Amino acid sequence: MAKVKNASGRQYESYRGPAEQAQVQPEQPTEDSTMNEAEDPRSEDHEVQEQEKSHDGNEEETGNEHDEDESQPLPPESFFFSPKQYGNSCKIASRCYVKETVNEIKKYPNELEFFRKHPQFKHIFHIREEPNRKSQGLWMLLLHHARTEKENEPWFVVTGVPIRYSIKEHALLTGLDCHDYPRNYKDLKSKKKGDYKFVKKWFGRSTEITIADVVAMLGSMNSSVNKKKMALLYFLSNVLKAKSKVEGNIEPFLLKVVDDLKLCETFPWGRYTFDDCIAEVKKIMNKFKRGIVKKGDTWCFSGFNLPLEAFAFECIPELGRTFRERVEAEEECPRLCKNMFKETHMKGYPLSSINDAIGTSKNIISILEPTPDEETLMERIIEAGCDDGIGYVDPIVEGWRSHLIDKKKKIFWESLYEADVAGREFTENEDEEPEMRSDVVELKEVIKAFMERMDVIEAVAKEIKDTVGAMNTRLIESEEEEVEDEEKEEAEVEDEEKEEHEVEVEDEEKEEEEEREVEVEDEEKEEEEEPPRKRQKPLAVERIERPQRHAKPAAAKRSPYVPGRAKATGNVKAKKTVPKGKKGAVAKKKGKGKTK
Repeated sequence: MAKVKNASGRQYESYRGPAEQAQVQPEQPTEDSTMNEAEDPRSEDHEVQEQEKSHDGNEEETGNEHDEDESQPLPPESFFFSPKQYGNSCKIASRCYVKETVNEIKKYPNELEFFRKHPQFKHIFHIREEPNRKSQGLWMLLLHHARTEKENEPWFVVTGVPIRYSIKEHALLTGLDCHDYPRNYKDLKSKKKGDYKFVKKWFGRSTEITIADVVAMLGSMNSSVNKKKMALLYFLSNVLKAKSKVEGNIEPFLLKVVDDLKLCETFPWGRYTFDDCIAEVKKIMNKFKRGIVKKGDTWCFSGFNLPLEAFAFECIPELGRTFRERVEAEEECPRLCKNMFKETHMKGYPLSSINDAIGTSKNIISILEPTPDEETLMERIIEAGCDDGIGYVDPIVEGWRSHLIDKKKKIFWESLYEADVAGREFTENEDEEPEMRSDVVELKEVIKAFMERMDVIEAVAKEIKDTVGAMNTRLIESEEEEVEDEEKEEAEVEDEEKEEHEVEVEDEEKEEEEEREVEVEDEEKEEEEEPPRKRQKPLAVERIERPQRHAKPAAAKRSPYVPGRAKATGNVKAKKTVPKGKKGAVAKKKGKGKTK
């Protein structure tokens, strides 16, 4: 390992091989790593530096106001893709579900308050909700990825101007802490070391725990410190790490770190997400190592890729003006909170629209610098000297850094500019229909989805209508059955009452007939047994007349007197004698029953 000085005089550790440590100079490109000079005009002799030229009055736009004799740094030795691929699109998917995760956590007020007060995560809750992801800006940058030895610091060259994405740009976009990892990070990262106490308590295991398991457990828990930890586990695995599907297993580091809420507040999540993004960029470049993009190629980006999606629109002002708009945000918020994509009827912006918006513009920002309002944020989340060289030393890249950072000069390579503009004029794989047809394709998809939705709605409406009709039919039938049952019951009751009435009438008539017969028999016997009385002369003694008893009208109707036997008054009832013997007892019994 040797010490190497760059143009600014700073010393950096070089991890080059022993043969290369003797002298530090750019390696000549090999046949495998460079493109044919006939195909790529960027493969020029790097021993001859390009001289500054005027570009049709574009000096004010580019800001490349340097003397005519001042040289430009060496351009990249090679690129991952040739200019012929600049029009070929690749669908970039993502497992970073910010919208869904934030909406789920909003269901739990206490846990939501925890995130809103968190020094790092609060910014992600400030980001405006985007209906769809816009990833073609990221793909455009990847097509312009230059090959360098600074693997942890990607450089892209668009229209002849280099663009850097380092941890400084990552911090400026996300607002996440980008300091060094804590000392126990390796133990937390290891599968064998560390404590799984929290997840073992709630899941009964420390492996094969999925995001779906966490969501289910979160909904069943009462508000407490443990519920905050569970919500944090859901947030980290679905937003910041965003590596696995809902059914995929959560990595061990997250299962352990959530048990310490204080550590989660101070942990450098910015550096953690930056390392993930860089690792994912390497995987993509390895997939397309032959430098050819075929029709239908796709890639699912793992990790927190929101800053990379927005990066192209921050460093290329033409893209920002065309596709982004400012939104209200606090001064201390990072740039992801201050801008959002403009609304469109399409799911995303096609690559052709991105290339058209760039056009021939040379007004590109190579290194993002914080504004005065952002300086306070940057001092809190990243160490001073973050622009110093880290890791492997690439002399060519050090030349760019010296020119841009130390000398505050801009870089522009004419040959790369011409190759870039020419390469974006045609498309090989025709992954999307050219220009205006791309909008038509998106519109057709929207209409098709709408028609499918209408078909589903009509089917559901028909099913509901049939169900309601069947219910009405059953209701009418049941009502008719109830009416019939009621009528039957009423008829049966009437018949029973009629029968009872007839029986009562018959019984009464029989009783009356029997009584008449008994009375007639009694009267006849009395007449036979009683001898005729002699008529007595009236005495001179004045008799006391006794008041006569008159029968009541009802009694008169029931009078058993035989016609002709009553007195002239017709109202005095003759004394009734009850014969002795069985007949007398029967008559007496009947009389009592009738009185009752």
